[in-house]
Amino acid sequence: MKAGLAAGLGAWLCLCGLLLPPWARGQEAAPFFASLEPHKPLTFARSAFLQGEGAAQGYLNEELRFALSFKKELGGAVYFGYSQKAFWQILDESHSRAFRTFEHNPEIFWQLDGLGALPRLRLGLWEHESNGEQTRTDAQGKQVNLSRSWNRSYLLALAEVAPGWLAGGKVWVLLDRKETKGISYYQDNPDLKDYLGNGELYLQWQGQALSSNVLLRQGYRPQTTTGQVELLFKLAPWWGGADGGVDLLLQAFSGYGDSLLDYNRRVDRLALGVRFR
Repeated sequence: MKAGLAAGLGAWLCLCGLLLPPWARGQEAAPFFASLEPHKPLTFARSAFLQGEGAAQGYLNEELRFALSFKKELGGAVYFGYSQKAFWQILDESHSRAFRTFEHNPEIFWQLDGLGALPRLRLGLWEHESNGEQTRTDAQGKQVNLSRSWNRSYLLALAEVAPGWLAGGKVWVLLDRKETKGISYYQDNPDLKDYLGNGELYLQWQGQALSSNVLLRQGYRPQTTTGQVELLFKLAPWWGGADGGVDLLLQAFSGYGDSLLDYNRRVDRLALGVRFR
């Protein structure tokens, strides 16, 4: 967890830098919250494991999951971003309706938008992702390492391939190194790339009332293909009012990496909820 703590400290230092008064930064600044921008999708959905994956790990097979995300420009098209996912066992009364796991995802990246047929180009200078966990003792007194963590740099690009259609991908390289002592990636999940590989592909279609997203990923091990399909229905046409930026979300996932905690376990699930634009 040393790497996770160091990376988390670095993220907080970056965030504290954003909170400095304008005179300390030498320029006029907009109020902090007013200057935040959306980053990754904001979702709130009820999810169900289809093959009993939750029960196999001692959890319920139904849960609520939500994702929050924002970015803040530091200057020169360089951004600080923070995203968080939460997996909430809200129906599990016997365990105080506890959260099954969290994922913390700070990053610093350079991004350009609106480059003609290339509407998005992003270079991830540093991205950390971890679940903030550590070694715990289970009910049988056995030590179980629940920590999941990695640091990476990446390149993400989306291109318009036809009217309403975007295609692209994200490729990454790990910043963790075996020779660096205390790096938690090699202690916690050294085979993560065997299941998640070094990249993923995207295909997006945007219609007037309906849109869809497809994600594909391949690990280095055989039979570690991962796919996710999303259908998004705009709610405004149903209400007959102005578009409030809320979509109905139907999501199907099959493969690995549904959460960092489950990176090496195959998961098949469906989720129904809302996404905010």
